[in-house]
Amino acid sequence: MHHFMNLQGGPFEKILSGQKTIEIRCYDDKRRQIKVGDTITFTREPDHFNQSMMVEVVSLYPFPNFKSLFKAFPPEKFGYMASDSIEKMLKGIYMIYSPEREQREGVVGIEIKLL
Repeated sequence: MHHFMNLQGGPFEKILSGQKTIEIRCYDDKRRQIKVGDTITFTREPDHFNQSMMVEVVSLYPFPNFKSLFKAFPPEKFGYMASDSIEKMLKGIYMIYSPEREQREGVVGIEIKLL
């Protein structure tokens, strides 16, 4: 199955360069449809029509919250620096997803490889 998602410029560039191999999302109904072996087209925001890339889903890592997901992998997998703290990573993700949504839906790490 093929999926479509949007990404801000920074994470988009990190995936494209190989610096980020796990995309993190709330585990909503749309993300629950994703299976290992599926493909995803990421479109760069805000210029939706100008830049996109395709990746393959290598693994899925469902977790109850972002903190437990961040503790399970090195920060570099998420596009952060090795020295970045979990608190810094949580601050960044909570600018996108609310703690209420995180608690309601859970979270998923989507390990990907660029095609």
